[in-house]
Amino acid sequence: MTTKQTETTAVTPAPTEPVQKKPFSISIAAPAYAAFHEAVVLARQGYTFSDGPVIIAPDGMAFFTLILGNPNDYAIQAAKASMRLSANEEEAQRKKDIEQAAKRLLEEQQRAKLEADVAAATKALEKQIADLQKAAAAELAKLN
Repeated sequence: MTTKQTETTAVTPAPTEPVQKKPFSISIAAPAYAAFHEAVVLARQGYTFSDGPVIIAPDGMAFFTLILGNPNDYAIQAAKASMRLSANEEEAQRKKDIEQAAKRLLEEQQRAKLEADVAAATKALEKQIADLQKAAAAELAKLN
């Protein structure tokens, strides 16, 4: 008689990190560049600047506090206005770049046409000179 053996493996639960509650406020004190990048990361996690001061010291250090919550209406409207202004500036710059590129292209085309005209005129003049030299040589040959 055969017996069937099955192997069982124990499933060990994955270690879980304790659920960490987000603090209501976070104070930042770091070089301005790093501090504002940290603020961006925290803003994506639901934080916004508190109504307290944002201090940027002469040595480049930034000090401010972020709190959980949504930006106030003024900040939302100011951000929308800034986005519109920047979008308009980018569009104006894009149009300016296109106009400059078109102007350069037109100038290059005009220069190429002028160079071709000069080359054609030069070739025609060189042919006339060659013809005159040939005629002069023939006249000199008659005299000799």
